[in-house]
Amino acid sequence: MKNQRVDHLSMILKDLRGTVDEKVAAKLELDKCNRIIRRLSSFSSDCVVCNQHFLDLGEQIIELTDQSKARETHNYKQHRRLLGFISSHLMKQHKLVTNGFYLSVYTSIGLGLGVGLGQALLNNNTAIGISLGIGIGLAIGARLDVKAKKKGLIL
Repeated sequence: MKNQRVDHLSMILKDLRGTVDEKVAAKLELDKCNRIIRRLSSFSSDCVVCNQHFLDLGEQIIELTDQSKARETHNYKQHRRLLGFISSHLMKQHKLVTNGFYLSVYTSIGLGLGVGLGQALLNNNTAIGISLGIGIGLAIGARLDVKAKKKGLIL
């Protein structure tokens, strides 16, 4: 039953993408919406909140198929707010991360450590410290992003 619902909602999103222009499709975040639907479906048997979010998002998508409603600014905001709320739940409760999450986190950590290392160990040569710190942060972050993708933890 859930797989049929997921396929039905995916088809609605595909049809919606065909009827609206690229600008509206970007505002509605249709690709992200499709990924969230699939994730909610996989977690809905174990998580009551995910099941409720799955139903709410399904209703929201069906409402967006009406052409007059799809162009209202209020519905863009409401739809994006719902996607943000669901994404937040998936990240906090199910330990999912967005694509590039670790890369951005470890790059900034590497930058901070690089400044400190450049000042303390490299005789006030902050430029070398920053470049070393960013390089190490990028390497660690990229490795963790690949690891998360292999484990299927990317939202």
